[in-house]
Amino acid sequence: MPRWITEAWLAVIGGIVLTLFVAVAYGAPKAQGRDECIALWDTALVARALAMTGHDIPATRAVMVLVYSWGNDQRLEAIVTAIVAAAQTDKSATAGDFAKRVARACLDRQGDMNSVLGTGA
Repeated sequence: MPRWITEAWLAVIGGIVLTLFVAVAYGAPKAQGRDECIALWDTALVARALAMTGHDIPATRAVMVLVYSWGNDQRLEAIVTAIVAAAQTDKSATAGDFAKRVARACLDRQGDMNSVLGTGA
């Protein structure tokens, strides 16, 4: 294999690793304001209810796309992705408990839900 192909692959792999490192180090993007926190409370409620009824991440994401519209907003899509993943592993007794913790963190920490979503500090 030519050296330039090997170097190109190493650059691509390095970029992916760096992207993953930054995502883990800094967590999910923050919600922007009270209204967005309230909308994300509803998203968390639905995501946890779907997880509790046996829906896996792909099935939950498919439902979320049908129910909610975040357009091409990559920031909101990243937040919803983090909520869906956290809902799968959460141990709350009810979907409402999970949603309340997400909303409380969002409102109390100026949009930062990493403490509940497990995506950062």
